[in-house]
Amino acid sequence: MRIKNKLIYYILCAYVILIPIIPNGLKLNIIPKIHEIPPFGISLLALLILIFFISAVKNWRGFIGNLKDFSTDFLGISMLALLGIMVISIFYASYRMIAITESARFLSYVLLYIIIKYNMDNNQVKGIINSYLFTFTVINIYGIFQKITGFALLSGYAVPGTNILRTNATFDNPNTFAAFLLIGAFPVLMMIVKGKNIISKSIFTIIFVMTLCNISFTGSRNSYLALAVGAVILAVIYSWYFLIGLGGIVGIAFAIPMVNTRLFQIGKGSIDAGRIHIWKTALKMIQEHPLLGVGNGNFTELYDTYVAKYKYLRYLNYSHYPSHNAYLKIESELGVVGGISFIAIILGAIIKVKSVIKNIEDKDLKLFYIGFFASMIGFFFMNLLESLFTVPEVVAYFWIFLACADALLYRERTNTY
Repeated sequence: MRIKNKLIYYILCAYVILIPIIPNGLKLNIIPKIHEIPPFGISLLALLILIFFISAVKNWRGFIGNLKDFSTDFLGISMLALLGIMVISIFYASYRMIAITESARFLSYVLLYIIIKYNMDNNQVKGIINSYLFTFTVINIYGIFQKITGFALLSGYAVPGTNILRTNATFDNPNTFAAFLLIGAFPVLMMIVKGKNIISKSIFTIIFVMTLCNISFTGSRNSYLALAVGAVILAVIYSWYFLIGLGGIVGIAFAIPMVNTRLFQIGKGSIDAGRIHIWKTALKMIQEHPLLGVGNGNFTELYDTYVAKYKYLRYLNYSHYPSHNAYLKIESELGVVGGISFIAIILGAIIKVKSVIKNIEDKDLKLFYIGFFASMIGFFFMNLLESLFTVPEVVAYFWIFLACADALLYRERTNTY
């Protein structure tokens, strides 16, 4: 293994571990002239990309070859197409700095994908997965601690109609925490299936139970539904016995007051009217800018302009509100060109992960990706009610595991393990 690959691998593992542990950076007054340290995840990703570019300059022929391979792959083409329309949108966006920032963020994910695909081997992919399972366990433990003690709960996120605060762990929103948990829930469940001994099975069972508890504590209705969707997918692609487990979980869920309350709030006018008004605003933007949209990241910035112009779109005192739907966000900001590219990415992701499940012989990796496939479909469903593709501490894991899947397929295709 080359020194460069080792360095990239270690930074990747650190990145995977630290993304959710310190997602918002640190504010310090003890170091002269330094009052705020940026999120560790952003710093490590920047370092990773810097090392990648230095390596690319030294081995430009290999870099060009990898870039050609990436740009002839369906998923790669789709990612480049979406990046292209994002960059173009900078020139017509009303708020160009926002468009630049969001385009740069997506570019960083494209580069991260390329780095992982062409540098990680099978054992390193396993190391990345183990790093993720470590941080996933730590955040779960902290979530339980937060629920028990009430430490650092956000006062602005109470279950409607009650004074019960929803857990958010280290994240700035309970729904973000729920999405983070969803990504890892089904891979952990499959770890129970693959457990080689009673100790391993017991440890992963405890982690899975903590995950379900924390999802219930977030009060995220979207994650409850996404969890059910993922369980159905897992039943279809692996074993119908999971439906029995789903039935048992649903029964227990209805016995938990918070979950029961939140589930019965689905569709209630007082709870969901805000989202419906926001979606109508997105549809109005799409109607007025069907081809190219209003510019990357500009939905939130233009929200106030639209509700001022079209009074029927206004809801309470909402201001600068996000779209709460990733698909409407993409379509309203990047038009039909961006919408098609985004749907192509989703289809490409499904094809990639299914190919790993079908073709990779390593049982541990196969079972992990069976679980990830279920979580991924649940994540796609959750984005019908949230806009999580712009939340770095969640979507980073989607891109990392998707890139790892492609790395496994690339090693299989090129016979370089």
